[in-house]
Amino acid sequence: MYAFLASIPRPSPPTRIRRAPSLGSLHEVFYVPEAGGLVVSGVLHAGSIRANDVLLLGPDGLGAFRPVRCASVQSLRLPVRRVTTGQSASFALVKADESDLPSFYRGRMAR
Repeated sequence: MYAFLASIPRPSPPTRIRRAPSLGSLHEVFYVPEAGGLVVSGVLHAGSIRANDVLLLGPDGLGAFRPVRCASVQSLRLPVRRVTTGQSASFALVKADESDLPSFYRGRMAR
């Protein structure tokens, strides 16, 4: 029995762990100068989002989704490392300013 088990090849470890795609809905979009610009909040329906992830927000007025980087994540008004399915959170966006406010409204976000 021991010889048989020793002869079975061992599986190789995964070379890259893939994260499932994230999907959420935006509930609020507002401008907070202290946070560095545009902040969006909503509920995550699938996957997880961390700080420095690139999110696709939209649709805008033309129906397109726009890539933005998430600078920080807060849940229940506390900074967190990541949010997962079913959690409500706020995301501070990098390089999005007050002029971008009208182009985002309640809708979807994806990673």
